[in-house]
Amino acid sequence: MDKYDNAIDKTFNTVNTVYSAGRRVGYVVMGLFFSLTAVILFAAGVYLYKTRINEAATFTKTTGIVTELREVKGNVDVGTTYKPILKYKDKNGREYIYTSANSSDPPAYDIGEQVEMFYNESKPEEAFINSVWEKWTGTIALFICGVVVFPIGIWMIYSGFRRNKPSKNMSSGPANGSSSYVSIG
Repeated sequence: MDKYDNAIDKTFNTVNTVYSAGRRVGYVVMGLFFSLTAVILFAAGVYLYKTRINEAATFTKTTGIVTELREVKGNVDVGTTYKPILKYKDKNGREYIYTSANSSDPPAYDIGEQVEMFYNESKPEEAFINSVWEKWTGTIALFICGVVVFPIGIWMIYSGFRRNKPSKNMSSGPANGSSSYVSIG
């Protein structure tokens, strides 16, 4: 009977070793994926930041007038929000309409309110409102996501390389002091 117990112990230990190695490799791969994703989010945030800085320096300043507040239907948690629609003119006097990508409740602007804007002279339909919310929402969101995801990736890589110690001593052999460790999970 001892021979069979030892064979079973060896089988369980082999399965546990293979399982643990596979799990560790999985953790490292997922950790690398999360870390790479965080680096990409940071890079996209830096690119968006530099783009917005460049646009603010090269775009032409104008004044837009809020002509409408479009309702954006929400859900039970958020409710209805309002996004401003503005009319602005380029330096040649042609009118353009800009619809903000951002909405809020209460509305950030009133109908008829004059708002400072920037537009691209070569493509006057490219414009944005000169506000922190309009200029930096995307950049801030990318940086926050990167800050959240990066530590998760590092923790997963660390967990993959950390040596797992058996959690419980499970003995299936005789009481001669020999024992096997089986730890799954």
